[in-house]
Amino acid sequence: MTDRSSGAYPAGSILLSLFLLYLAPFTDARLPYIAFLVCLYRVIRYDAAVFGTDYCVLAAVSLLFQTPGSTSLLAYLCIFAVIWQFLRGSFRADASFLMLMLLLDYLLLRTGGGVNRFVLCFSQLALLRLFLPGQAGAAAVRTSRLFCLSLLASSVYAWVFRGTPQLLLLQGAEVAAYQGSSATRFQGLFQDPNYYMALLAVGIALTIRLFANRQIGGAELAVAAGCLSVFGFLTYSKTFLVVFLALLLLFVLSQLLAGRTALGLGTAVCAALGLAVAAACPDTPVSVVLYRLFSASGLNELTTGRAELFTAYLEAILARPSTLLIGVGLSGEALSLDPHNLFLELTYYLGVIGLALFLLYLALLMHGMGCWGGGVQHRQPAPVRYLVLLTAAALFCTLSGMFSATTYVMLFLGIAAAAMPERPERRLGDASGPST
Repeated sequence: MTDRSSGAYPAGSILLSLFLLYLAPFTDARLPYIAFLVCLYRVIRYDAAVFGTDYCVLAAVSLLFQTPGSTSLLAYLCIFAVIWQFLRGSFRADASFLMLMLLLDYLLLRTGGGVNRFVLCFSQLALLRLFLPGQAGAAAVRTSRLFCLSLLASSVYAWVFRGTPQLLLLQGAEVAAYQGSSATRFQGLFQDPNYYMALLAVGIALTIRLFANRQIGGAELAVAAGCLSVFGFLTYSKTFLVVFLALLLLFVLSQLLAGRTALGLGTAVCAALGLAVAAACPDTPVSVVLYRLFSASGLNELTTGRAELFTAYLEAILARPSTLLIGVGLSGEALSLDPHNLFLELTYYLGVIGLALFLLYLALLMHGMGCWGGGVQHRQPAPVRYLVLLTAAALFCTLSGMFSATTYVMLFLGIAAAAMPERPERRLGDASGPST
C-alpha cells in the first residue's frame, strides 16, 4: 500500500537505516543490505517528498552504503526509486520532462559501450525531475536542515574513528596536505577530500539560505556553519578557503544591506580575528592552506595541476569539429586524469550540444519549481536566493562528476534551496518558532 501523503517526515525507519550503516564497518559488512531493504520499503511506502529528503540524508553516508565488493547500494536505490516513481505516474509531462526525454535520446545515441555510465548519469538526471517537485514549500526546508545534520553527524563519526582499519579499508589512506607535509587531509566519509569539501561548502551555503529565509535563528546558524567550516578547513583545501571567504563576504554584505549592521559587522570582526589567529599559529589548517597558496611557483602548482589538465582537455575538445559538437561519447576514455571541471567533462563526453541540453534541462527544472518567479516569494536578493546553486557551480569549476551522485545531490539541494519559501516576519504576540 502506498502512502501519498506529504505530512510529517517519517524519521523512524531512516534512523534505523543510518544506525545499521554506521554499525556495519565494525560489526557485519552485510548490514547495508538490511538498510537497503528498509530504504526500498520507504520508496514504496511514502511519497516523492520523503525520498527526496532520504536521498540527501543518505548522500552523507554513501561510503558506508555499499556491499563488501564496493558496489554502491545508493546507486541501485536511486535507480529503483526512479523506476518506481515513473511507474506510479505521479508527475506532469511538462517542458522539463520533455527535455529529459530528449536527453535520454541523446545519451542513448552517445552511449557506445558505456552502459554503466549511461545508467548512472541518466538515473540521476531523471531523479531530479521526478523528485524535485516534491521539495516545494516546507519539504525544501526539511531537506536542507536534515542534510546539514546528516553531514555533521557523518563528519563527527569519521573524525572519532579516523585512522581505524575499518574506515581505512573503505576510504583508503588520507593524502598529505602538500608534498612532504606530516598533516593529512581529513575526508569525512568519502574517498576524496575534495568531494567532501564541496558538500561542506554547500552545507554552509544552505545554512545561510535558511537563515536569510528566517527558517533558522542566529544561534543555529552560528553552530551549524561554524562546525561545517571547521571540518572544511581540516580538508586543507585551497578551494574551500576561497569559497568560505566568498560566502562570508556575501553574508556580511547581505546583513548590512538588510539593515542588520551589528550582526554584519560582528560577524566580520569575529571571522577576521579567528582567521588571523589561526593564520598566525603554525601548523593550523588555515596557516597550512595559506602556505599552499603563497608558496606556489606558478599557476599550475597553484591549481594543483588543474591548469595543465584544463588545457589538455580543451585541446582534445577542439581537435575535431565532431568532438566539439557531440563529444567522444560515454564510452570515451579520459585523458591522464578526470577533467576536474564538470563543464569541461560534459563537453568532452557529450560536446557543446550535450552541455547545452544539460544546462537547459536544469533551467527548465528551476522554472517548473517556480525559482524564476511565481510560486516563490522573491524578496531576497538574487545572490542570496541562488546562493547554494552558485556555490555548487563555483565548485564544479574544480570538480568533475557527471557520473557521481554527489554532483546531483548538490544540484538537487541548490534548486530546492532556490525554491525555498521565506518565513514571514514574526509579529508582536506571535510565539511560533522556526518552521521545521
